[in-house]
Amino acid sequence: MTRATRRRRGATALELGLTLPVFLALLFALLDVSWWLWQQANLDHAARAGCRAAAQVNAGGAALGDAQAVASATVEATLAAARAPCEGGCTVDVVFEGDAPVRAATCTVTRTLDPLVGLAVRPRAQVARASAWLEWQ
Repeated sequence: MTRATRRRRGATALELGLTLPVFLALLFALLDVSWWLWQQANLDHAARAGCRAAAQVNAGGAALGDAQAVASATVEATLAAARAPCEGGCTVDVVFEGDAPVRAATCTVTRTLDPLVGLAVRPRAQVARASAWLEWQ
């Protein structure tokens, strides 16, 4: 082994020691943000499904509580099917505008999401809003 090679071995270990923490921090931040975006996409899909179900239930003048219960059940079922269950932590609010036969429902779904690692995203509320327009012929 030459003298230059022996001196280089220590520099390689030093470079690894300096760059590895930065690389791991970027990797974990990427995982955290990806997790949050995946959960937000699932929540958006569940809000659309719940709002569509609520608009169909309340078209004939059913009580608002019935539509809210159907929307909540649909949101929880949709999230459970996507392997992102609510586990009782979701709040579903349904607001109706208009009267039958033309009615619009606006749904707001809120839940608190805990991050995977906590490096890039803090625990915070995720909110998804959807609207469904239903016109009975």
